[in-house]
Amino acid sequence: MLITIAIIGILAAVLLPIVQKAQPDKLEAMRRKSYYILEQTVNRMKTDDS
Repeated sequence: MLITIAIIGILAAVLLPIVQKAQPDKLEAMRRKSYYILEQTVNRMKTDDS
C-alpha cells in the first residue's frame, strides 16, 4: 500500500509541471481564435456598410 502511494506521488510530481505548461498554450490558442473571430466580424461589418 505504501509503495502504491509513493508511486502515485512520484507520478504526480513528474506530471504536474507538464500539465501546468500545457495550460498557457491552451489559453494562447483560445486567445488567437477569439481574436480571429472578432477580426472577421469587424471585416464583415465594414463590407456590409459599403
